[in-house]
Amino acid sequence: MPTDPLKTLLALRNIDPPRTFLAADQLPPDDEHPLVQLQLTSDTAERAMGIVDLFLNRVNKANADGDMVQKEYDPAAYTSEYQVDVLPVSTDPKLSAALVPFTAETDARGYKPSADALRPFKCVAITMRATAKAKPVVLFKKQTQAAELRSDRKMRLFAKKGIFDTLASASFLIDDDFDLAYVDDVVLIFDKEKFHTMFGYYEGLQQFAQAAMPNLKAAVPMQNFADFEAACLADKTLMKRLRRTIGAMPQKFDMARVATAIHEQSIPVALAGTDENPLLVFDKLKKHDFFTLLEDGFLKSSYTDRFYEVNSKRTRQV
Repeated sequence: MPTDPLKTLLALRNIDPPRTFLAADQLPPDDEHPLVQLQLTSDTAERAMGIVDLFLNRVNKANADGDMVQKEYDPAAYTSEYQVDVLPVSTDPKLSAALVPFTAETDARGYKPSADALRPFKCVAITMRATAKAKPVVLFKKQTQAAELRSDRKMRLFAKKGIFDTLASASFLIDDDFDLAYVDDVVLIFDKEKFHTMFGYYEGLQQFAQAAMPNLKAAVPMQNFADFEAACLADKTLMKRLRRTIGAMPQKFDMARVATAIHEQSIPVALAGTDENPLLVFDKLKKHDFFTLLEDGFLKSSYTDRFYEVNSKRTRQV
């Protein structure tokens, strides 16, 4: 009978498993170990497990209330608060190889203040086992300066002579909002954007962008569509933006009205073709304006006669 990875994860609530704390960053190629291990005092380790329990208890409540939805990983879909994307890793050698070091405690070296104190780390991973012989479960938290401002339930890890306590300058941050978990040979993704960033997993986004191109070419009259396609498929930021753009585009892309809007609002997107058959011209230097135009994100207020660029729109029922 297939295992339920979410059930396996939640089974770790309120137990005291063997634990390994790893700064989940790939070290330089000349380092014989791929990861850095964070040695913690017993008090700090206990507090860290308390942070894990806060996260697991919140997920458990959402699951028990019927709010937690597991879906097959879709790189192009936005993730709601209580949605978790499920991505098997056994069929993806690149992702599987990236995750292996986090389950092998012997494949990490100790934290070295002289070498590691000032360099950035992509994330922190907490590796846990329900029993000594059980398969490891790994929770990942992306490391960003902005993350420190988002949660009151957080703990800072400090280092003195390579041992983490509370006596020196802060190096890492853990709060109760983990981004993904590696369980039963699948990745449970709670924050898709952070997952993409941590593991450079953009293959799914690129597949989405490639699949979207024929429909875009048919829907949007463009003089240099090949330049647009090449730019999108080569730029991770544009691939992610494309996902939003396709969701925001009008069902019918009326070029006559688009051309009128460009002229009336001085939108910095060039036109080619003829007045009867206008064509958009993609300029990579003005890619933000181009995508905003596709999203119908330039508006004029009849109240103030001002022109606006909007980030989101909500259709009114009148």
